[in-house]
Amino acid sequence: VKAGRIEQRTIGYHASQVASASRTRQAQSVLHQALADLQTRSWDEVAASHLPSLDAIERGDLNELPLTGPELKERAIESLRSDQQPFCPTGIERFDANFGGFTYGSLNVIAARPSVGKSLLACEIGIRAAEQGRHVLVISLEMSDVEIAYRYLSRCSDVELCKFRTGDIKQYVDHLERHELPECLHVWVKPKATMQQIGAMVRCLKQRHGSLDMVIIDYLGLMGGISSNQYERATGNSQEAKQLAVDENVAVVLASQLNREAEKSEATLANLALSGSIEQDADTIMFLHRDKEKAPHELVVKLAKNRNGRLGSLKFEFEGEYARISDNEPMAQEMIEVKNS
Repeated sequence: VKAGRIEQRTIGYHASQVASASRTRQAQSVLHQALADLQTRSWDEVAASHLPSLDAIERGDLNELPLTGPELKERAIESLRSDQQPFCPTGIERFDANFGGFTYGSLNVIAARPSVGKSLLACEIGIRAAEQGRHVLVISLEMSDVEIAYRYLSRCSDVELCKFRTGDIKQYVDHLERHELPECLHVWVKPKATMQQIGAMVRCLKQRHGSLDMVIIDYLGLMGGISSNQYERATGNSQEAKQLAVDENVAVVLASQLNREAEKSEATLANLALSGSIEQDADTIMFLHRDKEKAPHELVVKLAKNRNGRLGSLKFEFEGEYARISDNEPMAQEMIEVKNS
C-alpha cells in the first residue's frame, strides 16, 4: 500500500510538471505574439488583446491556442517540403492515384453486404501498406490469428486458400515457409474489442515502434461497448474511432455492413447499417459491389464520400481463391468514371 501511495505521488508530481511546462509554453507563445504586435499597435491595444489569454492560461481554462493564418500556412509549407506524406497510401496503386490514399487523422469506412469482400479488401490494404514500410495494426473481431495467417500466405504464395483446410496443404508447407510477411504488419485478434482497448493498443504500439500509420478494424458490428443497445453502441464506436484517428494521427479503416435494402438497388449512404453517425463521422466511405452469380471475379469499389478529393468508382479483379484483389490496369471499356466531388 505504501509503495502504491509513493507511486501515485510520483505520477502526480510528474503530471503537475508536465502541466506546468505546458502552461509555460502557452504563455511564451502569447508573450512572443504580444511583443510582435507592439511594433504596430499601442500598449493598450496589445494588453486588451493578450491579457485575457494569459489569464485563461493561469486559470487552466486554456489548454491550447488556435493557430494564426501565418502559422497555419507555415505548417502547410513545412508539410509540403518534408519527405513525410500527409496521407498513408493504401498500396492499391489505382486507388491511390485517383483518390490519394487515406489522410492521417481520418476515418475511412469500407461498407458492403456479407460475403462481398469487405474483410478481404481491408486485409489487402493492410498488407499492401505494410509492404511499403508503413506500420499497420489489423484488428480482427471474427477471425483467428491462424485464419488471418492463412489468408496472407495464400495471397503471397499462389496457393489456393481452400487447400489450407485439406490434407493437400502438407505438400506446400516448405513453399509457404519461404514467403515472408512484413515485420511492420501487426495483427491483433480481439473479439468484442472496445474502442478503449483499441486506443490503448494503438498507444502501446506507437510507443514501442515510434510510429503507427494505419489501424484497420474488422468490423464495426462486432465491437463491444458500454451500451447494450446495438445502435447506440455502433454510434459511440464510430464517433470514438474518428476521435482516435485525430488524437493519434493515424488513418483508421473501419469495415461495416450495409443493410438489406442495398441488395435491391445501388447502395447509398442511407444504406449504412447500425448507425447514421457513420455518415457524419467518416472522411471517406466506399461501397463494395460484386455480382456473385454473373461476375464473381469483378469487385467494384465506389467512393461515395470523400472529404478531401474526388468521388467515383473503380473495378478490380477479385481473386477470392487467393484472398486478394488484383490491381492490374483494366481495359479502357472496363474503367468506371472518377469524378470531382
